[in-house]
Amino acid sequence: VPLRRIALLMGQDLSFSRAVIRGVREFALQRPDWTFRNGPPTLEIIPEVKDWRPHGIIANLFEEGFARRLQRLRKPLVDTGCAIAGLRVPVVDVDHEAVGRMAAEYFLSRGFRHFGYFGVHSAMYSRIREESFRRRLAEEGHAASSCYGDYLHRVPTVTSWRTLDRQTRDWLNNLPKPVAIFACNDIPARTLADTCGLLGFHVPSDIALLGVDNDDLECSLTLPPLSSIGIP
Repeated sequence: VPLRRIALLMGQDLSFSRAVIRGVREFALQRPDWTFRNGPPTLEIIPEVKDWRPHGIIANLFEEGFARRLQRLRKPLVDTGCAIAGLRVPVVDVDHEAVGRMAAEYFLSRGFRHFGYFGVHSAMYSRIREESFRRRLAEEGHAASSCYGDYLHRVPTVTSWRTLDRQTRDWLNNLPKPVAIFACNDIPARTLADTCGLLGFHVPSDIALLGVDNDDLECSLTLPPLSSIGIP
């Protein structure tokens, strides 16, 4: 039986990526004709991928230039990042609308009346989560204030850390308290937790935080530990 070569380009530093890799490999255990190579989702890996001549590619597509280069290889390509709109690439990912709705319902059930969203405006998954979060809040007569930063995986930020910190501090200071903030994933949520500590705000009594992915490392690096929506 001829081997089927599959390139997994998603890195291993995020728990979400590791879980996707684990799921793909478990699925493939019953297919002894499948063989894999793991690599990071960066431009530097593309010559290696091209030389290996995979039959298919599964990748976290967070950066458009990388995604377009992969498309030019003319191999079956599946995206697990859901960050770039208009790629015309099949996406296998979580239900982002459900994530946003669950976040709103979590905060509403705890009686909050002021809400915020902290995310990545350029990322499709973040926009879908925010829209669903806002829609569910609006059903109960509430609105949310938003702040955006550059937290795309492995993509160099175009905004300086100093500018981003200043924007975040100003936003947190101006929010009515107590406030419940939903972050698009655990990485920006941890940034918020650190900033709250520097500003003297107590979590969760002044500012309640909720992330996504339930990443063991990210959630344990805050005090108190970060609450997060677990991804199947």
